[in-house]
Amino acid sequence: GLTMNFNVLTVIKNTKFLYHYIAVCFLVVFMFPALAHEHHGTELKAGEPTTDSLFHFQSKWTDQDNKTFQLKDLQGKVAVVSMLYTTCQAACPLTISDMRQIQDQLSASARQKTAFLVFSIDPQRDTPKKLKEVETKYKLDAQSWKLLSSDDDNTRAFAAALGVKYKPIKGGEFIHSNIITVVDANGVIRHQHVGLKKDLVSIVQIVNSLANPTKSTQGSTKK
Repeated sequence: GLTMNFNVLTVIKNTKFLYHYIAVCFLVVFMFPALAHEHHGTELKAGEPTTDSLFHFQSKWTDQDNKTFQLKDLQGKVAVVSMLYTTCQAACPLTISDMRQIQDQLSASARQKTAFLVFSIDPQRDTPKKLKEVETKYKLDAQSWKLLSSDDDNTRAFAAALGVKYKPIKGGEFIHSNIITVVDANGVIRHQHVGLKKDLVSIVQIVNSLANPTKSTQGSTKK
């Protein structure tokens, strides 16, 4: 009888252990990735971009060379635009990489007529010095690329115009939309490339056609 009771107790203990083991596995497999995405993930669903010209914005920005920039300065040029922050270690380097690939794949004439703009969503920390470090780190062509920062109000207003959403989280990180926006020579958004590690053929074709005066691409689209 004693042996049977002992065996029963052993089975019960083993069963409890098994349940605990299953519960831990469930947390690891299903819950932790979700928590990781919440705290270290970098994507929020994009909103709808404005249909107005971005040149209407009177906001002033400071570039990596500590020079003042306004959106109307782009007039006559096609622009490839993103919003990110310099201390980002996940999505932001991929966005810059995608933008560099777009630049590399443009025709020579389109490349001369296209600006590449990165606007910071972390203006408190992204000083011109920090922006310059990013330019150096990624070997960005200073004649074509501007890395820009302003104040919180201008940043929020511009993000809303692009449909970019962002939110600060613990540890000085942000979760944010991952969007590359194509703006035509009149400041109108003509295309948005949403997400990371996607085929760039379509956006390259659109930039090429907008930069080529004999062709045009109608409408604002998302891929």
